[in-house]
Amino acid sequence: MHFFDKATVYASLCGSVAQTVHAAAYDPPASVLNPPSPEPITLEQLPLPPISPSDDVGACTKQINSRGTGCLANGVFETFQSGDFLPDGKHVIATVTFTGAPAAPAAGSIYSGPQVIIVKTDSKTFTNGDPWKCITCGVPEKNAIGISDKYDYPQAFKDGKRLLIGHNILDCGAHQLTSKSCKPENAHIYPLRWNVAADGSGPTGDIRELRLHPDNVHLEFSSFTFASGRIGQYAYFSRLVFNPSPKTGTPLAPRYGLEKVTILHNPNGIAPITTKGKVLSLNPQAITVGEARGFKVTERSSPMSEATLRAATPMSLLFIFRLELFAVLPITPSMPTLWPFRLTTSGWL
Repeated sequence: MHFFDKATVYASLCGSVAQTVHAAAYDPPASVLNPPSPEPITLEQLPLPPISPSDDVGACTKQINSRGTGCLANGVFETFQSGDFLPDGKHVIATVTFTGAPAAPAAGSIYSGPQVIIVKTDSKTFTNGDPWKCITCGVPEKNAIGISDKYDYPQAFKDGKRLLIGHNILDCGAHQLTSKSCKPENAHIYPLRWNVAADGSGPTGDIRELRLHPDNVHLEFSSFTFASGRIGQYAYFSRLVFNPSPKTGTPLAPRYGLEKVTILHNPNGIAPITTKGKVLSLNPQAITVGEARGFKVTERSSPMSEATLRAATPMSLLFIFRLELFAVLPITPSMPTLWPFRLTTSGWL
């Protein structure tokens, strides 16, 4: 792993702190791949639960949703995020925010707050008549101890029985997520934990931007750092290991541990900015990793051979890079922003 350093660097040039700045000229790549020929695209709108007229308790009436299976929030930041297809290619998962539910113990009270739904893409319906199914609604508290209630970036496992939802993994045991046997009482939501204490004590370390590897065993994530008034970020690669009865750390409940964690950073690599006396030098050949952003869809012999990274150079040029074992290869020219993105099975971005 080469050329990995802190993700964010703030430099302040005041007074005589730096009298000279040296920066090599940036040379763009000699050539880039030609884009594919234009192809027709057909867009199809998928059905979702109706919109609630307000956030008031009971605002989602039977007149709005006759089956009592919930209403979505409207016009609120971060209320919807689409996710993966399930392995069958006939269902899409999404994170939504339900609101306007009746008060407990009404059956519809479970359709409240951030949840994950499965939506059919073939114009068919689930057994209750809806084209969607809330997979997290109503999961008993005893089946979801110590979890995070942020269900962002929902991602499907290939077995069709599990989902990565935020910092948790939802598991329906022996049942397919889309089957009528996958009911709230049969589902479990397990928290993820990254151990950052030498003795294994305490809560998980802070993790963000989780990406599931196609082998469904490894996980890529990023984490902020705060030091000397500066914010930085590193990217990490880990292995998912289920622990049914942990003895240390919190929560002391069934959970998935992030083990054999590797930081994608070379402490001996070239620094983006260096100083010598009163000379401040920018090193364009240094790459500053911003975030780990996922993997190529197909599996390779090495789990790390197809990681993708969002990174910047000291010249403030933003690129996407492909990490192939011990080499880092640029994929894109500089762009003002690169989010979100994903590699196809054929290698296109």
